[in-house]
Amino acid sequence: MSLPNTTGAIIATGFNCHMQVIIEGGAWETVGLVASFQANEDFQAQEAVVMGNLGPITIDPQGYTCNISVDGFLPAKAQEATDQLYQSGGDPSTRPLINVVPDRTEFMNEAGMPKIRGLRFWNRRSGKTLAEFTGVLVTSNGVNVDGNACVRNNVEMRALSWDKPIRA
Repeated sequence: MSLPNTTGAIIATGFNCHMQVIIEGGAWETVGLVASFQANEDFQAQEAVVMGNLGPITIDPQGYTCNISVDGFLPAKAQEATDQLYQSGGDPSTRPLINVVPDRTEFMNEAGMPKIRGLRFWNRRSGKTLAEFTGVLVTSNGVNVDGNACVRNNVEMRALSWDKPIRA
C-alpha cells in the first residue's frame, strides 16, 4: 500500500501559472504570467508555562500573518496607442500586475491603502487553482531588468487569509 502522493501522481506543477485578481462584478481577471511565487503563513502562539511543569500546559493562538512574494513577467507595451502604461499582449481585457499596484499619489491620498479583494494563482494548463487569498495589500513593488532575460515585476504582498479548499 502506498501513501497518497508518494508516487508523484498528483504533484502540482507551476508551469504556465497565471496570477488573477477579482475585479468589479466578482469575475477573475489575469494580471500576469508568474515566473515564481512564494506564500508563507506564520501562526504566532503563546505558551502558558506553570512552575513545576517541564513544558507548557497550553499553547494559545496570538496572531496570524500571510506574506506573498511574486516574480512575474512584464508584458511588452501594446502596439496601438493606449492610456495604460503596459497592456498584455493583444488582449485588452487583461492587464499586468503593475497596473493593479497603486502609485504614490493613490497611496498618499486614499483614505486607506486599496486592497485587492481576491488573488489567486491559477494553472492554465490544468485549470486548477494553486493558491487563493483574500484581502491582499501590496507592500512592495519593483521591476527587475536583465539584459539577457525578460523584464519582470517583483511584488511583495500581505493577505488577510490564505483560503484553502475544504478538507474532507
